[in-house]
Amino acid sequence: MNINKKPLLPLSDDQTFSDHQGRPNFLRILAHSRAALKACLLFDQVLAQGRLTPQQREQIALTVSEIIGCSYSLSMHCARSRKLGMSGEDIRLARKAKASSPQAKAMLRFTQVMVLQRGEISPEEFQALRQTGFSKAQIIEIITVIGQSLFTNYFNTAVRTAVDFPLVTPGMEGPDEVDPPAPGRPVEIPVNQT
Repeated sequence: MNINKKPLLPLSDDQTFSDHQGRPNFLRILAHSRAALKACLLFDQVLAQGRLTPQQREQIALTVSEIIGCSYSLSMHCARSRKLGMSGEDIRLARKAKASSPQAKAMLRFTQVMVLQRGEISPEEFQALRQTGFSKAQIIEIITVIGQSLFTNYFNTAVRTAVDFPLVTPGMEGPDEVDPPAPGRPVEIPVNQT
């Protein structure tokens, strides 16, 4: 994703977020549609009650974001992963669809294959997950998190969401740290005038 392109949609002035502080630009743009915003937030809340850990969900999101090449989503998920206590090495590995544990490695390999082959998964790929201890419910959740990650990556790429996290560039070895916006200061996003 070319981060120098102008955003196609402005931040919403919707009152869903009364103070806008701490709300990522992604959600502030999504707020143009209350239905889409609600669906996205509910999706997150429901998956948080599932059988995958927050770290596993972030590992999947990192792998998907790196494959798709969306700077916004990759930056957001790197920041969320750090907040969950994931090490820089774990984050770098997940971006490459790799991990130190056999179970996480199988999960990220499955994620990579599913994204690159557009959902065409062999019985062997399913079996690899089962052999590392994933239940049927967890496999379904892995597929669901992949779908959720594809949505956020495609959305942020399509509307050119301005990055409001420390910038991470797809394909780079490590994060390109930049200062986030100052607290309490709104992020200005120019609107493409056509």
